[in-house]
Amino acid sequence: MKVQVLQLLLAISASSVAAPAISLSKSFIKRQDTTGQYIVQLDATSTPESFASHLSRRDQNVKKVFQFGNFKAYVGTFSEEALAELTALPEVLSVEPDQIIHIERPPNEASVRRDLVTETNAPWHLGDISHKAAGSTDYVFDEGAGEGQTAYVLDGGIRISHEEFEGRAIFGYNALTDSTVQNGTNTDTDGHGTHVAGLIAGRRYGVARKATVVDVKILTESSGSSAWGMAGYNWAVNDIIAKGAQNTSVINLSLSATGPSTLWDNAVIAAYELGIASFAAAGNNDGPASEHTPARVPQSITVGMTDPDRSRTSIITDIYGSNWGPEVDVFAPGRDIVSADYLSDTSLHTRTGTSMATPITAGLACYLRALEGGLGSPEEIRARLVELAHKDVVKNPNGSPNLLVYNGSGQ
Repeated sequence: MKVQVLQLLLAISASSVAAPAISLSKSFIKRQDTTGQYIVQLDATSTPESFASHLSRRDQNVKKVFQFGNFKAYVGTFSEEALAELTALPEVLSVEPDQIIHIERPPNEASVRRDLVTETNAPWHLGDISHKAAGSTDYVFDEGAGEGQTAYVLDGGIRISHEEFEGRAIFGYNALTDSTVQNGTNTDTDGHGTHVAGLIAGRRYGVARKATVVDVKILTESSGSSAWGMAGYNWAVNDIIAKGAQNTSVINLSLSATGPSTLWDNAVIAAYELGIASFAAAGNNDGPASEHTPARVPQSITVGMTDPDRSRTSIITDIYGSNWGPEVDVFAPGRDIVSADYLSDTSLHTRTGTSMATPITAGLACYLRALEGGLGSPEEIRARLVELAHKDVVKNPNGSPNLLVYNGSGQ
């Protein structure tokens, strides 16, 4: 049996930032929203010999291994007897169904010298993040705009040939085919991933207009499995580490598991401990973000969405709107946002969701890193976003920190 293992090239260093612990569960359950596979996570202290013995068990069929930092896991098919035995092993942290993950889609669809320029008639989301008052359609920004920064977009694919990217969108990895070989210029069959990438780095609709976006395809149409998602996240983290690019890279997660996932929690925590920032959509259920992974993870930078009048988006109470709660770090524009589409190299589309607010914020992190320097760790990024953010301007934050992202233009 051949098992592909993606190894880190650097030694693991301990995190210098303490963070709240996530409770772990070793029970396994059967649900309808799963693939029939299970993902087993091992304790960080498990030895290579112990890991190898897990992979060689005869009563299981291991499909793929995930390993970065303190995170060790594998996915496969197992008999019920094997699952019961695995939950009893001391080195096993969790056994989770390979659940469905999906796009966060609406139900119906510093003291730094700045070389500022003003773009008139800009999309409202760019006007909003660059002005103290709501309602501007001028985008005031520094021409450096994310140069030298990279955002890994874990989504349904990117139309990398779209004119918005000007050659700054590159193919990285397709988890569905387990391939790093590019096949054509468009892996996107839904439009969500292209739209998200355009908000990070698009030439007209993006926040960081000189940044690079990397296509990490983990979904088909608008959904996929945790195994695909974990394979993409595993690839992205290892690619960042191999390049020594923790200080110039972020990961965008405009998606959610169908239920809370200890596995995803721990993957984001392990990446955080390696110095990699993950931006997570708060979710569009107009409910508590604490019920969604990876939004609930303290180590992620979780983003809620606002309307043009700077109210928390709530379109249908308890059904359709920005999720809320202390898990949310900041709010960003998310309603009726225009960006690139997948149908042609010039097509555009308007979408609403925390899926849009999240890449706007990830793009802002790239923008600030390029402009100000530093901001190497996830906590430094979070602290700077909070420091710059408008305070107490979001209407009805509903228990969330009342912070709206701002690029510090002075306008």
